[in-house]
Amino acid sequence: MGKKQIGQIFQYFNVWGSWSSKEITPVEGIGGVQDIEVNSDSKVYVAASDGLWKWDGSDWTGLTGIPSNSITAVAIDKSTNPGILYAGTGEHGVFVSEDGGNTWAEFNDGLENLSINILALSDSEPKTIYAGTAGEGIWSREVIISTESYDVVKGIPLKFKLKQNYPNPFNLTTIISYELPNSSFVRLSIYNFIGRLVDTIVNEQKNAGSYTVRWNAENISSGIYFYRIDAGEFSCVKKCLVIK
Repeated sequence: MGKKQIGQIFQYFNVWGSWSSKEITPVEGIGGVQDIEVNSDSKVYVAASDGLWKWDGSDWTGLTGIPSNSITAVAIDKSTNPGILYAGTGEHGVFVSEDGGNTWAEFNDGLENLSINILALSDSEPKTIYAGTAGEGIWSREVIISTESYDVVKGIPLKFKLKQNYPNPFNLTTIISYELPNSSFVRLSIYNFIGRLVDTIVNEQKNAGSYTVRWNAENISSGIYFYRIDAGEFSCVKKCLVIK
């Protein structure tokens, strides 16, 4: 049995009972590999001590958007949408991406221990994600995903959507996510209780896909606020609460 080390990763394939190495182009910087997952498109995702990496068959890409370089685990929704990923971190809990790792949102509601050792996602309905933590056992959370909301092959939303911010209520920052079925000029604005514009956090052309943006309300006083998205002919408003 032969083996070849490729940037801290070994890859093998089985041919009638014997193993031999299959070369992957080396990459500098991948170290301390914690977990490896392969989705239905044969993309390889590697959780490592220096970040989350993706291998698309020819090149490595370092994925950004998670506020931690220590990625301890990765899980993929292979049966519903190969573009939905979950990443566990050593100190910031779990993050989810609905667009193959381009954008990320926190997925920690109810999770008391944010030091994640391992993630596992069930294949059957109701889909459930399990998180093994450092010192406080295993936590689980049901994952509700509508297969009618996505083009499962391309991982692109089929309709416009503005999601409820998380966390809510919040103190300093919150995450706002939205989905675009086609390329649109997007304006995402924040208004106070009397309808006065207090901030604009997105104001640009966006391609079809799922997006996440963080609103920093450090200089905003406590109270009820409304965030509104305008994308083409689509418009939607949701309420959030700042508590300081």
